Amino acid sequence: MLDPVKIETTPSQDPPLVSFILFAYRQEEFVREAIEGAFAQTYRPLEILLSDDHSPDATYAIMEEMARKYSGPHRVLLNRNEANLGIGGHVNRAVELTSGELIVASAGDDVSLPERAAKLAAAWLSSGRTAHALHSAERRITADGRDLGEQSPSVAMIENPSTYNLIVNTLHPKGATVAWSRTVFENFGPMNDNIVSEDMVIPFRASLIGDIQYVPEALIFRRIGGISDLSNTNVIDELFGSGVVWMKRWIDCYRQYVIDLGIQDTDQTSLLICLCRERIRQLELTISIAEANHFDRVRLARLILTSPSTNHRWKLVTVLKYLLPGLYRVIYDVRKNLGYSNE
Repeated sequence: MLDPVKIETTPSQDPPLVSFILFAYRQEEFVREAIEGAFAQTYRPLEILLSDDHSPDATYAIMEEMARKYSGPHRVLLNRNEANLGIGGHVNRAVELTSGELIVASAGDDVSLPERAAKLAAAWLSSGRTAHALHSAERRITADGRDLGEQSPSVAMIENPSTYNLIVNTLHPKGATVAWSRTVFENFGPMNDNIVSEDMVIPFRASLIGDIQYVPEALIFRRIGGISDLSNTNVIDELFGSGVVWMKRWIDCYRQYVIDLGIQDTDQTSLLICLCRERIRQLELTISIAEANHFDRVRLARLILTSPSTNHRWKLVTVLKYLLPGLYRVIYDVRKNLGYSNE
């Protein structure tokens, strides 16, 4: 049996309430194991919300059954959205239904280690509660549970998660590993419901009001090939297919960034808003290249190279992606193996 992680508090303080939210949609095959991971958490006091986004399969029935049979120390809440809200809307709703000062998130096809909530809470408290987003390494597993080994976020995400860097390099933690303080939503309110990459928006908000902290341990098994995993795609195929989908999602995030920058004013607000708008323009141009035929891609590449943007690295990478994808793939793989972001 695992020993609980020690949480440092003053004599007049009780450990803060932590909310563990398990988000699920169409994950009947895996959700039982995910719930077992939630129930096994060693942190106290903990409330667990099992939240289903109106799945058409048996996902919620499994949640309901396991909640009914649970007799452990944690408070368990159940939610099934009356209609499918999508990722952004689902996160907003789940935050409303919980009351913990720290929120630990998990997908219905991933499995959290028993000490996950405790170690994230310990790191949060050690920061003096200034780390408004926390993330960790992960262990990747296949659909049948085979362990593929540990994976860390990019070096840039670990070493320099500044607001500027998040914008310019489209940085974000590994979404399966993220936790955040309730202050993130108290300060900024709900995200736009169309947000799919909440693992970009929440850390961005955290960077505006405090810090993002990395916990250098694998605290979760992330399922590769499950419904919540959208990254298991060949890089070259992504350029002309799912990569466009990702870029449209990033544009939604950058538009949310602009809204959030208007709420949390800083001495760099004007610059950061300009950077966000520049990234939106870059992404829109990149989408135009990806969706054009080969002749038009050459023409659009020339437009990008001669555009007034001063981000010459972006110009070069974008043209390389779509005109010399084989060479881009080699560079991508080398950078990935070295732990650098490829955005």
